[in-house]
Amino acid sequence: MLVKNVINQIQRGIAGQWTQAILAGEVWHIVPTCVGLPLELSLYSTGLIHAAVNVGVNMSPSLSGSFKPLQFFDANVQLHADINPSIYTHTVAMMGINTQYFKSGLEFHAKFRANIPMKFYAKINMKDKSLKQLRATRKLS
Repeated sequence: MLVKNVINQIQRGIAGQWTQAILAGEVWHIVPTCVGLPLELSLYSTGLIHAAVNVGVNMSPSLSGSFKPLQFFDANVQLHADINPSIYTHTVAMMGINTQYFKSGLEFHAKFRANIPMKFYAKINMKDKSLKQLRATRKLS
């Protein structure tokens, strides 16, 4: 019964997403100058990784009420998946004088975002043990 419940859940579709924030790097260096003021050089980089997945499965013939696991091995399975991974990074570079009485400097910001949505369709014949990719598409944005 557990196997039938799992297969029915997969046929209804599975969707999920995952997000992870990261501190990619932090570099900080202070150099004394001939004037006596500290010159600060720093670089910070943070990022965010995100992935969203939506998977659906169609089986023919569909599972009967009196399910036996051997029925699964005689089925034709159509699989479709929408996968959408993306990454975002933000980098800050700073150079300047940083004392307790005054702060002065230059700050540079760089941002990068990549999103690569993919769609995948396949047909699996369990009886013949064959996998045929019907279509796979990918768009860069």
